[in-house]
Amino acid sequence: MARLFLEQHPKVVCRLDVAGRANSPAVEDVDCYVCTAPPGLPNLVGKQLGQLKYGLYASADYIARRGAPATPGELAQHASILIGESPQRPVLLRHPGGAAQAYAPRAALVTNDYWVMKTFCIDGFGIALLPEFFAKPELEGRILRPVLPDWEPEGRRIYCAFQRQRYMRKKIRSFIDLMASCVADIDALNAYVATQGARGRRLRAS
Repeated sequence: MARLFLEQHPKVVCRLDVAGRANSPAVEDVDCYVCTAPPGLPNLVGKQLGQLKYGLYASADYIARRGAPATPGELAQHASILIGESPQRPVLLRHPGGAAQAYAPRAALVTNDYWVMKTFCIDGFGIALLPEFFAKPELEGRILRPVLPDWEPEGRRIYCAFQRQRYMRKKIRSFIDLMASCVADIDALNAYVATQGARGRRLRAS
């Protein structure tokens, strides 16, 4: 998204910071803040950019070694790679027939980074709950396989929070509108993917 924006506004300098770190700027000091829940501050407005779909995935190597769960209840018998969030967000798995069951995995590895999460999933450490767009290239390359494909995890809404007076600036408004259009077509932006060659090297190394 930043690349597309800079192509449109080549004289603008962008600064992208990851929130929640010791050196992260305060929400009030940035032009816009991308989040899954708008901060509860009176001077900020939250605009929903869209919603990300999720899926459960595992490597072919993991499934060959451990098999695949047939029901959500069997996830507790498998190793899972989890994203470390505080507090933990409850997730429901929904079946087209109307049934719903809580996602209750057994943690084998916890990380706070989705790239690390996907890498460990590719390397066969366990099952991971990942955004669909993020896993789609590896799924199409058969590097990852769907797990419980008939059970759809709840999606996650994506918001942009900003100060109302800053939204009046033309470039800030342009960036926020661009993000909203990109979330709707996010599959086309996912250029950083695993390759069959990388998978082959990992398998040979094992």
